[in-house]
Amino acid sequence: MNQMAAVMKNLVSVSAFNQGKAGEIFSAVKRTGQPKLVLRRNAPECVLVPPEEYAAMVEELEDLRDYKLAVERLANGTAKKSADWAALLRAAGVTQKDLDAMEDVELA
Repeated sequence: MNQMAAVMKNLVSVSAFNQGKAGEIFSAVKRTGQPKLVLRRNAPECVLVPPEEYAAMVEELEDLRDYKLAVERLANGTAKKSADWAALLRAAGVTQKDLDAMEDVELA
């Protein structure tokens, strides 16, 4: 399928939602994983993407912003020197043995 046909296949009009086809459109996005570009008066209004894809895009954007900030700080000399691990543990009042004994924690 050529690129234009692929784009046309993933366009949907707001009027389709008004005609009760929202469930069908959402199912197609979920089933195929392909985003849908929603048009209103033939102009892009929004993009429907599966939640997993949206979460991945947000995470990647955050990572890129962090990377950009790190590069800027390194380039202009505002990056702080890294701290010594042992000094950080002493300052926190814990030992490596204490950390090793802790259960793993998932951060969301």
